[in-house]
Amino acid sequence: MDENIGIPTNFPLVSVLLPVYNGEKYVSDTIKSILKQTYTNIELIIINDCSTDYSEEIILSFNDKRIRYYKNVSNLKLIQTLNKGLVLSKGKYIVRIDADDIAHPDRIQIQVDFLEKNPEYILVGSKVQLLKNDKLVDEFIDYFEEDLDIKFAMTIYCPFIHPSVIIRKSVLVEYQIEYDSSFLHAEDYVLWIKLSKYGKFHNLNQVLLTYRIHDEQISSKFLDFQLKQMRKIQIDYISENFPFLEKKEIDFIFFSEGICDLNIIISKLERIFSSKSLNSNAKKRFVSKKYKNLVLDNKNRVNLINLIKILFNNHIFSCRFTIKQKISLIRK
Repeated sequence: MDENIGIPTNFPLVSVLLPVYNGEKYVSDTIKSILKQTYTNIELIIINDCSTDYSEEIILSFNDKRIRYYKNVSNLKLIQTLNKGLVLSKGKYIVRIDADDIAHPDRIQIQVDFLEKNPEYILVGSKVQLLKNDKLVDEFIDYFEEDLDIKFAMTIYCPFIHPSVIIRKSVLVEYQIEYDSSFLHAEDYVLWIKLSKYGKFHNLNQVLLTYRIHDEQISSKFLDFQLKQMRKIQIDYISENFPFLEKKEIDFIFFSEGICDLNIIISKLERIFSSKSLNSNAKKRFVSKKYKNLVLDNKNRVNLINLIKILFNNHIFSCRFTIKQKISLIRK
């Protein structure tokens, strides 16, 4: 592909970070999808982590001055390779993609436009379409779009598809944030947790990435270990945001399989909170006083007031969910 000429100087440089390890089967399609972006002011940082297949030959077959190719002297694995890429990147924004995924042509343009217009946002993902057995299927991964919803969802699962995101690099630099090697196979989740303190998150309601599903993926090969890592992250995140909860209460409220007498509790709460005569603080005080001794389970003795505090936390839960939806989401 020819070098692009006449790029306006006010178009910020975007660093596309692509780590590669034995990616010969799909990496060519990934590289093509980046070089064909409608947004052209990019640097494509490809880091070959000592591949033993033909990945290097495939990468070197591309002749585009925007490609910056590096080969690790030793096999650093994914997390150290990603952190190396963060250091090497020169762009205002960092776009992530993996060596088996395909960026849609206007992906970078749409994500940059959003961040340029909304400086309070620091991390943006998108919907993705699934590619199974090398065939596009009518399945999509569609996470919450709004900041408060995303940050609530982080108590339960990872709310972004890693190779769909774009990150404002200045935040990483200012707060010295990088991928954490302590959380193997969940490094992206921890990164979102760290970034959540310093700006807003968003998922665009557009399909900007084709996400390949295959047996060699980390999420397929190390699922059980990944879930254990995620549980540690979730407990730390919940503890930080809800310091009034003890660990046993966190385990019960967020990770237990069920809540006793849920329908009765929902019915009582809906009657209280549907009253137009009480403001939100008065309603919370009323519930606290009236139901402070009510417990959800005889073994765990978790007070209802703790659930109320979670559901109506001042900043995290000022969103569009009904009471029933909030409780159902916590149960999941």
